[in-house]
Amino acid sequence: MTHQEASNTNVTQLGVTNETDWISNAVKSGRMLSSNEVAKMFGYKSRASFWAFVAREQPPHIRLSPRNIRFPAAALGAWLNKRINTEGCL
Repeated sequence: MTHQEASNTNVTQLGVTNETDWISNAVKSGRMLSSNEVAKMFGYKSRASFWAFVAREQPPHIRLSPRNIRFPAAALGAWLNKRINTEGCL
């Protein structure tokens, strides 16, 4: 099973029917999102492009080890809302 299939299975097991519900549930539950989840949420297909975005824009994240970075869903949601409200777009 690929990571993508596992991720989709986890979302289905939670009873979430669409991606917006899944993101909302992640924020409410205080989940820590993986880089793959955040890249998918932002629509990145290239890992290099995603990491360039992270380096450039500095979304809230926690480095657990050199190769393990997590994005707190609530902090990421607040960061997005602030950017949308102050800049009008991403």
